[in-house]
Amino acid sequence: MNLKKWMAPLMAIVVLVSGAVAILSYLSEDPVAQSLVISEVSGDVSVAGREGSSATVGVGALLEPDQRLITGPASRAVLSLGEDTRIRLGSDSTVQVRGHDSTAVTLELEDGALQATVRPGSSALRVGSRGRQILATDATFDMGVGPDGTLVVEMSEGSAVTSGFEGMNGPLAQGSRTTVSPDGQASVTPISEELLLAVQWPTERRTKEKVTQVTGTTVPGAQVNIYAGERLIQVIADHHGIFQASLPLEEGENPLRVEATDPLGREATVSGWTVELDHQGPTFRGGVDYEKGAAPL
Repeated sequence: MNLKKWMAPLMAIVVLVSGAVAILSYLSEDPVAQSLVISEVSGDVSVAGREGSSATVGVGALLEPDQRLITGPASRAVLSLGEDTRIRLGSDSTVQVRGHDSTAVTLELEDGALQATVRPGSSALRVGSRGRQILATDATFDMGVGPDGTLVVEMSEGSAVTSGFEGMNGPLAQGSRTTVSPDGQASVTPISEELLLAVQWPTERRTKEKVTQVTGTTVPGAQVNIYAGERLIQVIADHHGIFQASLPLEEGENPLRVEATDPLGREATVSGWTVELDHQGPTFRGGVDYEKGAAPL
């Protein structure tokens, strides 16, 4: 009887002690960092290590700190973090893992563009470029880096906290497009479905000059390809989105075409204008031919 009398309290004490030990053990352990897994690949996708060597990578590979994920032309890759967070890397893009722990994954977008969907069930996602970063815990956004270092972030869902964005007050809001110049100056506009591209063609359709001028406006940091026939001039739109180029002409007709690609990879094309280089004939302006030395009315 005495043994039975003491058995129940003893068992209760054992259960309490076991529970306390389990709780203390849980509280003393750091949360486990989720793996950054390559879940989809298409085309030429490789991983480069700290020493610089690279190797083709496939689905299921882990991306570790200091490694770079690189996509070639017309290639894609998707990174998974937990069950619901996805980072989609576009073609001709490079992203480096700068940090990875239980609280956040930090990525550096060195070239190209990515799209990220971040959900609360995973670590937070911090993505940056050249000292400019955003931190998201529940959001969907696109980020791209232009050839001159211009950074563009479009928030299609949720919001994100910024650092290194000069002139920014508060987080990036849903529906906003933020453009950050290489010196860190930021400007915010609404997201547009189409890429702006407005071109001012030369006023003369027939000329004796071997060079003609093309100017226009697009988004800041966009790469602009300007063609005169098969001849190509490449320029980068400035922080106001303005571009200009001097195009060499060939004898005869020179069809002009302008193509713009913004840091997110969106494209726009304007064409339909022709300039004729004619050393023999009169100059044509405004629908009227003028002989050499004659002045327009």
